[in-house]
Amino acid sequence: MAVPHLSIEMRKIVLTTLSIFIVVNSLYGISAYPYKIPITVDGDTIYIMMRGDENCKYAIDEQGYTILASENKWVYADEDDMGNVSFSNYELVSSKRMPAETMHFLKKTKKGIIPSAEHAGINKYYSTQATLSEKRPAVGDRKALVILMQFQDKTLNKSKNDFLQLFNEEGYTEDGAMGSVYDYYKWASYGQLNLTSDIFGPYTANHFMSYYGGNTGVNGNDRNPYELFAEAIENVSKEAVLSDYDADGDGYVDNIHIIYAGYGEEAGASANSIWAHEMTFHTITVQGMKIDRYSCAPELRGNRGNGISRIGPHCHEIGHALGAMDYYDTDYETGGNYSGTGQWDIMASGSWNNDGISPADFNPYVKVYNFGWTEAKTLTQDAKNTISVSSEEGNIYRVNSGTIGDFFLLENRDQQDFHSAEPGSGLLIFHIGPNIEARSATNTINSTYPQQCYPVCASSSYRKPSSMVSTYGDINSVGCPYPGTSRNTDFSDSSTPAALTISGKQTGIKISGIAYEGANIVFQYGNENSDKPDDPSTPTEDIYLWGEDFEQLRLPSSWVYSDLENQGRIEVIALLSETDSPQTPIADSGRGYARFVAIPQQIIGTYRTLGQLRSQQIHLMEGKSYELSLSVRKYNKTSSKDSVSVILFNDEGKNDIRLIGKEVDSQGTWAHYSAVIPAGNNRFSLGIILDIGYGTTLFIDNLRIAEKAEETAIRNSKDQKSANLFYNVTGTTSRCPTQGINIVRRADGTYMKIMVK
Repeated sequence: MAVPHLSIEMRKIVLTTLSIFIVVNSLYGISAYPYKIPITVDGDTIYIMMRGDENCKYAIDEQGYTILASENKWVYADEDDMGNVSFSNYELVSSKRMPAETMHFLKKTKKGIIPSAEHAGINKYYSTQATLSEKRPAVGDRKALVILMQFQDKTLNKSKNDFLQLFNEEGYTEDGAMGSVYDYYKWASYGQLNLTSDIFGPYTANHFMSYYGGNTGVNGNDRNPYELFAEAIENVSKEAVLSDYDADGDGYVDNIHIIYAGYGEEAGASANSIWAHEMTFHTITVQGMKIDRYSCAPELRGNRGNGISRIGPHCHEIGHALGAMDYYDTDYETGGNYSGTGQWDIMASGSWNNDGISPADFNPYVKVYNFGWTEAKTLTQDAKNTISVSSEEGNIYRVNSGTIGDFFLLENRDQQDFHSAEPGSGLLIFHIGPNIEARSATNTINSTYPQQCYPVCASSSYRKPSSMVSTYGDINSVGCPYPGTSRNTDFSDSSTPAALTISGKQTGIKISGIAYEGANIVFQYGNENSDKPDDPSTPTEDIYLWGEDFEQLRLPSSWVYSDLENQGRIEVIALLSETDSPQTPIADSGRGYARFVAIPQQIIGTYRTLGQLRSQQIHLMEGKSYELSLSVRKYNKTSSKDSVSVILFNDEGKNDIRLIGKEVDSQGTWAHYSAVIPAGNNRFSLGIILDIGYGTTLFIDNLRIAEKAEETAIRNSKDQKSANLFYNVTGTTSRCPTQGINIVRRADGTYMKIMVK
């Protein structure tokens, strides 16, 4: 049977589609190599530390100064009085050869400059494909499509057979390896995932390496990595049957992984190299199969020598393809300082453990709630508990805090197999925050305070973390697990660190006597609040499934703005306001919002201006009802009538839907609009249409999607008795439901949200 492939016309469509939507793509880069990297400058060896990821790249020299990659050289970063970072005129050079003018420049330059994340917003938008779409267990037989790509000026050093072994060979030990990609996923999934890879190529790209990987701007975003993917698909579609790579039958190709010739920029390679990453984009169709993502990693490890790349970067990127987010700090405006899950997690810096030979395990949240490799046993009774090594039986315990969505996951880690290069061994207590799913949608789980998934550091001297990074403790150390080097055997409201909620409330949790019995960990569990319902009060952050709060200093790259008429334009910016005024009001919540100002093309005359702000693609779980809401405010120097509409642009071939269409009258106050998303619309993008006159400023905040409350009226005593306990959003409890939204704690211990009219 002939294999259907991309025609020349289809290739043009693919390239055009990717080019149009690249600004609304999600691009998840692997974190930078976390150890010192040797580079050669004018014959001298200089050691640098890479920082950031694909979306914001820089490095620190041995003296602590920030350096930026510019073509094939490193230059020192400069910063003006406004905090804008740029390339200086001074190149990196060894201290023994440093010119006097460079020394003078460095004396007046501060250390540790962090480039702005202006273009790193591509990593912050709400790409819900992996997190809010229906989760299917990553189990059974899965096949990855691996494509080898070389460049016009850079050919592959390794053969197809080399990569067949790296990805598929059971017990792979070549060049000091501890296993293949297949071995790692078989081990991490407790034997439930058989991930094999078909290797195609090598194919030669149409351009030099710099065309795809050359850096642009201060942040160093790769120039055209998506075109390498398009060329790879064009070539492989002539040989491969893409439907073979749809294990779950959803019509999407599950895993496309590209190996590109040479080194990866994440390990200190040339600025013309590609930084290993995973990208999602608006769906394209090839051979009747849908494709909305790919991942890629380099052929060779490090930035010198001829060693084949280790499995760590490949396993990290494939983890994205399976549905995991990044658990390191992806927000570079705060310097990328939070450790997240650190060296305990392959989706954080643990992908580099032992130089990528033995990457860390996945964190327990991913294993339980994303991949379905094991279940978490919820502790409810006062008792002595024994937890075996997680790699043997997949034992993970869950301890609820009493606040909805806020809980702890307990796991016993040893230092065997792929755990061998993790910082230590013992009981890890991961704290999960109530907004982990909402933060997952922006790939910012651990980017800001409070982090939403992190290991509680047993040796920390702080009872509760604050926005100061140091208050989370040294998680990448033997002092992180319990009892650990600090010999900490207790975790409760009164311990240090304390078993408090993310917002600082007491939980009643009491875990004591943490100790080893052989390889097992034993402890006594109790909870003073075990008879109390989960706290229904609103947490520190609202819980929602998808949202945009415009909390950055600029419009996030997750949105694309376009003027729809020629007589004027709309200036779109995001603001943080500390004072309340008509032109710069206080946000409806948080500190930020988007501001839209109509600007005519001519000074004289009154014009209306039409503009559209469009989001990236959104995926929601099927079979549920959802509600969209937003806050709008206006300032108008004239009497023009102004309106805002929200359009659901359906990406499944269905008709577009106007969800909200309102004339905005809320001069000086925030108005709140909402609409139900019709059932069956689970894959779409949103468009905000603004029709405003000259002199008008519109403000938008809190654009959110939440699961719609069930409209259920409980009428008889039988229903009331079975429900057991009701509480409303103010925290008031009763044995009967009240009008409005109620959360029901049923007799079986489960919860349901209802609407009583």
